[in-house]
Amino acid sequence: MIFKYLQIGSRELLRWCAVATLVGAAQVSHAALFEDDEARRAIIDLRQRVQAMQDEFAKIATSESILNLANQNEQLRGEVAQLRGQNEQLGRAVDDLRQQTAELQSRLAVLEPVGVSVDNENFTVGPREKASYESAMATLRASDFEKAGGILQTLLRDFPESGYTPSALFWLGNAYYATGQYSAALKTFDQLIAQFAQHLRVPEAMLARANCQVELRDKKGARQSLEALVTQFPDTGAAQAAKQRLDALK
Repeated sequence: MIFKYLQIGSRELLRWCAVATLVGAAQVSHAALFEDDEARRAIIDLRQRVQAMQDEFAKIATSESILNLANQNEQLRGEVAQLRGQNEQLGRAVDDLRQQTAELQSRLAVLEPVGVSVDNENFTVGPREKASYESAMATLRASDFEKAGGILQTLLRDFPESGYTPSALFWLGNAYYATGQYSAALKTFDQLIAQFAQHLRVPEAMLARANCQVELRDKKGARQSLEALVTQFPDTGAAQAAKQRLDALK
């Protein structure tokens, strides 16, 4: 019944209101036309009909308000659902950003330079550079001189300005010597002595250089190397060993 009245257009509602007004205005005329009892009954009947119409209109208005509220509630539910969806998307975006940040920090930690101390020299190196040198040292300790030599060559090639360079040259020369590559060892020790004359490993490199010369049957060159070692670094253990070898070369 409510929806039936909801379908009534504005013109129909005005028409009903007009009828109600006419009915009220006609009360006097009806009273004149009928006898008193009949007039009263007619008036009462009309009043009841008008009241019923008014009550029905009130119901219609109330129903419209309820429908409007229902529509507004449904709209609000849709907006809330949309906001929830946006909130979930934002939460996922925040989680993704946190994960990316953690991954970036992890990568930066891998690339971050670290301080090291080798042969009384303090310097900063990258993680990959450090790992390469430590791998070479571990391989030397395992007496795999050929493999160690390859690792050291890669280190010197990839990091030509590395703080490891003088120590790497020294151990590379020893790796060459251990595998019988005396010319390569001699050249490597010469590079260390020429480029890093004050390095801790230079006296040992000069002694090793003389050993290479002996293996290459250059006794004169070996004697000159040993004499230079004794002169330049007289207080080192390498100089004491050089004196003994000089006696053996006489």
